[in-house]
Amino acid sequence: MEKETFASAVADGDVVSAPSATRNHTVPSGVEADQTKEPEFTGAPPTRLVYWTLDGGDVAYAFRSHSRRQELFHDRGGELLMKQQCDEAVRAAVRVAREKWGGTITLSGSDDFKEKALKWAVAMNVDVANVELRQKHADLAKAIDATRVPPGKAPSLDIGVLDL
Repeated sequence: MEKETFASAVADGDVVSAPSATRNHTVPSGVEADQTKEPEFTGAPPTRLVYWTLDGGDVAYAFRSHSRRQELFHDRGGELLMKQQCDEAVRAAVRVAREKWGGTITLSGSDDFKEKALKWAVAMNVDVANVELRQKHADLAKAIDATRVPPGKAPSLDIGVLDL
């Protein structure tokens, strides 16, 4: 499987939003303000999310480790409008949405975007309000739960016996 780059295409209208469209530009804790608006290149994996305020009050998010500013998504108050659709950008958007709006989000846009966002929502225990995605959400959650080992119980290893 080919690794996605940050230049992946974004379909018009790929959005993670609050179930009730409240205009709230609150930035979640743990996200660092970027005063320079020009993230420095460190060669490190894109894990440090930064933000800055745009004209009009919207908030832009990017990873600090990029060599040039590549906005991942804009916080428009009640929705996060995707600017990049790579897996890391979608993951960051779902994380910010969870912190801002709690345990339920709404997804709109391309099928590819909704598939990625749904995967991350399930992994982060975020419900999706979209009626058409509820069954897929439940199936993914069930598959993930089946692979988890209950706390305090070691996984069983059946290594078998080799006849030599």
